[in-house]
Amino acid sequence: MANPVIEEIIFLGSGTSEGVPRVSCLTESPVTCKTCKDAVLAGSKNRRRNCSLLLRAHNRQAGSKTHVVIDVGKFFYESALAWFPKYHLRNIDAVLLTHDHADHVNGLDDLRDFTLHMRDNCCPLPVYCDDQTFRRVEASFPYLVDPSKGTGSGVTARLVFCQIDPLQEFQVLGIRFIPLPVWHGPQNSALGFRFGSVSYIPDVSAIPDTTLEKMKGSEYLIIDSLFPGKEIKHISHFCESQALEIAKQIQPKFVYLTDFTHLWFHDFDEQRLRQEYQESFDIHMAYDGLRVQLETSIS
Repeated sequence: MANPVIEEIIFLGSGTSEGVPRVSCLTESPVTCKTCKDAVLAGSKNRRRNCSLLLRAHNRQAGSKTHVVIDVGKFFYESALAWFPKYHLRNIDAVLLTHDHADHVNGLDDLRDFTLHMRDNCCPLPVYCDDQTFRRVEASFPYLVDPSKGTGSGVTARLVFCQIDPLQEFQVLGIRFIPLPVWHGPQNSALGFRFGSVSYIPDVSAIPDTTLEKMKGSEYLIIDSLFPGKEIKHISHFCESQALEIAKQIQPKFVYLTDFTHLWFHDFDEQRLRQEYQESFDIHMAYDGLRVQLETSIS
């Protein structure tokens, strides 16, 4: 059977842990944060929920679609409410987790609606993660790993956890994923994923040379960029200068920055980035609800 083709990716969320807007900004008198003030307006590209990416693949021979979501954080259900109806999405066929922080896993419980009411089959929803992430999920959500530990009605999301080796590629419904191990702070690791010609790394503070080798040849680079500006750095995240340095090494055709705080103002910074880097690559700020059409075989 022919391998599926990834037709598009959809940014379900493009913000860091606290999201945008911040309550602390909106309750100031007067409100002085331009980004947070704009973020409450309908259709604002400054509204940012936790980083989450959906990829849609098409198996043309079978005539079927596959939907894989990478990360389900604190704002995941809000993201699903915003974008699943808009883009005629319904099923989730698999979930991948990059690491164990709350803004990437705390939406696991919200998968209940998808597993109880929207699965086309009776099988549990597979969730792929490394051992570190699995152990944290097991401690935080024991009833999702072992339904017998549920209380109340005992009705929980029907999930099956599939542990992956960060150094070994794996397949999800015919789609090949290559884990991209990175550092996310001095003592903490995380994963990105390469699928086809896309390298996706939402949380990163340093990238080992072995991981950079796996990223070479990517046409699309989607990467953490917490703060704007060339001088700002952060202990556990890339900011603009570090993200663009990696882009210069990889030389993709397209760069999408993600994982933004409220210090980024979309319209202004999107234009600034495109002017500064237009001779190097096609660069964009991701935003919640952004669809990127692509066609990359998984062979």
